[in-house]
Amino acid sequence: SGCNQNVLFGDEAGNDLSSGALRNVAIGYSALDLATGCDDVVAIGANAIGGGVHGEQGTIAIGSSALSAITSGVLCTAVGYLAGSKLTGSNNTMLGYGAMWDMVESANSVAIGSNALGGTNDADADASTDNVAIGHNSMGNNWVTGASSYNTAVGTGTMTGVMNAARYNTSMGYNAMGALTTGDENVAIGQSALLVSTTTSNCVAVGSGSLQAVNSTDADSTCAIGAYALNDLTSGQGNTAVGFQTLAVEDTGDFNTVVGYQALKVQNHTDGTVGNTAIGYQAGVALASANNIQNTLIGYKAAATATALGKSVIIGYEAGAGANMNSADTDG
Repeated sequence: SGCNQNVLFGDEAGNDLSSGALRNVAIGYSALDLATGCDDVVAIGANAIGGGVHGEQGTIAIGSSALSAITSGVLCTAVGYLAGSKLTGSNNTMLGYGAMWDMVESANSVAIGSNALGGTNDADADASTDNVAIGHNSMGNNWVTGASSYNTAVGTGTMTGVMNAARYNTSMGYNAMGALTTGDENVAIGQSALLVSTTTSNCVAVGSGSLQAVNSTDADSTCAIGAYALNDLTSGQGNTAVGFQTLAVEDTGDFNTVVGYQALKVQNHTDGTVGNTAIGYQAGVALASANNIQNTLIGYKAAATATALGKSVIIGYEAGAGANMNSADTDG
């Protein structure tokens, strides 16, 4: 090639490298083709970095058509067929078949897994930056309109919705936050956590199945920690549930605060303010009546066998066992 310290093997490999290009490796048909003044670039595979790199250093592409469109992006590493094949941005790392294959101007992103960070539908969306996607099809759907940036998704099927300007979300676990489109600043950890949520924001779901039915902005800022905590919630406002199966059946009730294993497990009120507070192992575990409102239950199995309580305060170890009162019967 007439260039210095370069290794070129294959038809048209490094075909246009200038005499000042140093320490490059190009192996495969048209690998590093059209590149001119680059240094320390590795291109292995047909058409790898085939669009040319000009004056940039340290880019690595291994796989047919990996980084095939890059011209000026720096410090990118792509391993896999079609990995980063349309990319022009800098500081990206891709590993897997089709990883970041349809991103263009993206920068500072990591995609590991087949089709991770895989597709976009327009120019603004394909400029999404600072994302981390690890797992098969993680962030792999076709994004639209606005750039979705600063998101982290780990696990197969995480954040696979048609995202549109979604930002600062974190998901970990199989299908966690799997349908997200425009929601911001959510945390979902555990399989199917925040599974169907599309537009909800500022939610925390930690545990398998937690908040898996939520899909309304009315439920913004909900917190569920524990396997199947608030499992059935769809649109209730201002709820906090901590513990295994806490508030597992509640779907639309508002302003409940529950801490403890199976506390208020079967509560399911009609729309509107419920305002129950339950703290303790199985506190209010059997309460199922629509009249169960504005109760405060504190203690191991507090009111654990009661099925109907209203505006009551029950505190203590197994306190209120068997108590059943309608809201009309007591002021607490």
